[in-house]
Amino acid sequence: RLIVGGKTFRDWKSVEVTASSTESARSFTLDVAEGAIGLMNAEWVCKPGTECEIYAGDDLLLKGVIDDYEPSFSGTT
Repeated sequence: RLIVGGKTFRDWKSVEVTASSTESARSFTLDVAEGAIGLMNAEWVCKPGTECEIYAGDDLLLKGVIDDYEPSFSGTT
């Protein structure tokens, strides 16, 4: 699950969390399916400075604040 600004979001296709031994910041990439509840509507607030947490089951993978948000879209309609 992904918690952004205190709101919980689910129903994505995949998430990739990257950690490096040479950089202190971790990063993540979220692949969202069309129609994912909460992720692609007005509730989606992913602004720099917003707190976020990413979990795999009950395991916390990442906790911090968003530094940068770079949305991209692919596919056809």
